[in-house]
Amino acid sequence: MAAKTETVVAKFTRKNGQEATLVEGTGRTLEQASRLVDGDQNRLGMAIASLLVRVDGQGLIYDDFLDWPLPDVIKATNLASEQLGNEASPAVKTS
Repeated sequence: MAAKTETVVAKFTRKNGQEATLVEGTGRTLEQASRLVDGDQNRLGMAIASLLVRVDGQGLIYDDFLDWPLPDVIKATNLASEQLGNEASPAVKTS
């Protein structure tokens, strides 16, 4: 089986200056995120973001993502929620 390529859908700079990317998700991403948070809809957006963010080409562990500074978590979560389209409301509103 060929290696799966990931499509980068967004890039952002973390508070510490580190570059992060967000890759395109699938239905499996949503399913895995739901399992990570035991179906808790209040935490689902952050779980999805943690699965889609890459730093130095590497994925994250959900608990490590939760330790990021709040501005980074909000930015990643908002970018991830954009992939959900109009069917879901944004996870975190910012002005």
